Amino acid sequence: LDFPEALWSNLGLTYLAHTHIDTIWTKQGIRLEALEWQSGADHRWTMERTLPNGIRIGTLAVPRGDHIELMMWLHNGTDQPLSDLRVQNCVMLKAARGFTDQSNENKVIRGNYAAARSAEGGRWIITAWDPLHRAWANPPCPCLHSDPQFPDCAPGETKYLRGWFSFYEGADIQGELDRIEGTGWKSRVLQHRTANVSGTIVDADSGVMLPARLYVQRLDEAGQPWFFASSVNPAGSAVVYNRQVAGTVSEERHVALSADPFQVQLPAGRYRATAQRGKEYVPAVVEFEVVGEQQVDLQLKLKRFVRMSEQGWYSGDVHLHRPMAEIPALLLAEDLNVGLPMNYWVRDSQEIPAASGPWRDPAPVLVSPQHVIVPMNTEYEIFSVAGKRQTQGAVFVLNHREPLKLSAPPVSAVAAEARRQGALLDIDKHSWEWSLMIIPIMDVDLFELANNHHWQTTFGFPKWTLQNAPAWPEIERTEAGFTELGWTEFGMRTYYALLNCGFRLRVSAGTGSGVHPVAPGHGRVYVHVGEQFRADAWLEHLNAGHSFVTTGPLMNLRFNGELPGTVWKTDKAAEQIEIRGEVLSQHPLRSVELVRSGVVERLAVQSERLSSGVWKTALLQRVELTASGWLAVRCFEQIPGEKVSFAHSNPIFVDNAQKPVLANRREVEYLVQRMDEELARNAGVLSEEALAEFRRAREIYAGKLRAE
Repeated sequence: LDFPEALWSNLGLTYLAHTHIDTIWTKQGIRLEALEWQSGADHRWTMERTLPNGIRIGTLAVPRGDHIELMMWLHNGTDQPLSDLRVQNCVMLKAARGFTDQSNENKVIRGNYAAARSAEGGRWIITAWDPLHRAWANPPCPCLHSDPQFPDCAPGETKYLRGWFSFYEGADIQGELDRIEGTGWKSRVLQHRTANVSGTIVDADSGVMLPARLYVQRLDEAGQPWFFASSVNPAGSAVVYNRQVAGTVSEERHVALSADPFQVQLPAGRYRATAQRGKEYVPAVVEFEVVGEQQVDLQLKLKRFVRMSEQGWYSGDVHLHRPMAEIPALLLAEDLNVGLPMNYWVRDSQEIPAASGPWRDPAPVLVSPQHVIVPMNTEYEIFSVAGKRQTQGAVFVLNHREPLKLSAPPVSAVAAEARRQGALLDIDKHSWEWSLMIIPIMDVDLFELANNHHWQTTFGFPKWTLQNAPAWPEIERTEAGFTELGWTEFGMRTYYALLNCGFRLRVSAGTGSGVHPVAPGHGRVYVHVGEQFRADAWLEHLNAGHSFVTTGPLMNLRFNGELPGTVWKTDKAAEQIEIRGEVLSQHPLRSVELVRSGVVERLAVQSERLSSGVWKTALLQRVELTASGWLAVRCFEQIPGEKVSFAHSNPIFVDNAQKPVLANRREVEYLVQRMDEELARNAGVLSEEALAEFRRAREIYAGKLRAE
């Protein structure tokens, strides 16, 4: 077997195993060195050649039970696209006893297959390659050819060919070719191992390979550098993510892998590999050592401890800044059911979202039956007004039907257009300069309790919008600024203040992955949709508040048997609410708390550790509401290093017409103060129409104070 015997491309004859015809190299006086096949594990044979212009060609032959599995790959190491990549592969017969007839009478050419019959008629040699350029035979040699063609190859890309070689004894060659075709060899999973460390990530119970997020870190070198694996399967995916906040230790360095073996080339040393997949699996950790040229094989077993979808809960991340091409792999690796990428994104008051990205079909993109992309989303993240630096903030328009052609501020027209298109409005972060204005003016739907400053890594923005925070003792600070708990409480307390003012925002979660050092779905919102998962149903129930947000713990709660988001109307002197359910967490819970119209009450609960290693905390609490109000449950995990990991349910509401909710003076005074500060800061910068929106918001908040 001589493969490749020759390779043509748009450059000309690019490689030839013979010397009787000039190639593009011999014409330049360049002679290629002779190379030999190398034997490896499982009796495989490999060869790799790098041509002078950077093109690399590799070949692989692996013996199987009834055939030799062949593979060829080509990597374009040039800066120009390659095309017309025709390959000539030769099966030389002249030294094979019984196959030396210089004739095509004993040859069969059918589709990809070229076969030669022995002189006595009972033995056959069969070869095939895919995708095929042409199959033929050359009588004078004699030899067989199934000559394939690589797809066009852009700079930096690698393309692959599959091949087959086998022997057959019998009279039914057509039946044998049918049998070979039926093996599915043309679509077999390709394996291309080139690194010294390889491994698999599998389900601990079934052994089935899983898509997952993988970290590889060196342990015995200063700085503990990170390494990024690739897929052994050329058709697999490996999406590298490498982010760090400048001047901090906040970093996120991982690769999102498809459900295929992975590989990574590592120098000698000690390492730790960690596999994670969303919130429903216990991470798998393996420490290992690379010694000399030793090959290392790893297996990381992810233990699933709950399947939230069986209880009707499906997770989503409503704030992604990743390319559409990456998102299918990310949803699968993170077991994130719904992803909403910001495919339109503007940062100046004069920019139009429709001009920031191509037109897209708004229809959901199905990745799998339980994973879907909602593609039509816009972020207005305004840092400048007419080119002048003057931060306003961010708001998301989710699942609109066509690109938006309105700039902001002012924001009222954007809100009206969002409603016309059936979109949802999400506040992003609570402390942006305009956030407390747009909630009443745009009638915002969603509030990100788990926002894009909640990370798995070290909290990185202690001073961000510190000046906008109230001096409330619940919001923890140090000389450096917010602690991570302080930042989290700032968001929660702002949310409670808005609820107490009558703005019934539903909880949401978004990571902003693509900008910050955080994986998609680290903060995610679980939405209860019941048995039938669909993107439209998920969004409908998100808007209904049938949800909880989490950066770790998993809730399954009912209030009088109903989901979060339920509203009861009553004229009773007191309404009894029974809270029943459980929380699963990978760490013990530091606290489980009832939030009653903004007042936080610690609950006495019991936890037990399950055989899977996770903690189960059962809740059974009865609460009496003697006036209109709302209830929610939140919990925090106990994690070393004061790392914050929490879950928070959407509230339920009780409306008593005789006893309406009264706003909290401290909260309302803060909201009014923020509007006054923004009116002063934006005077002479924003248009009169935009300033009027701040004035209107101030009036709305001040009206709550008068009512109180």
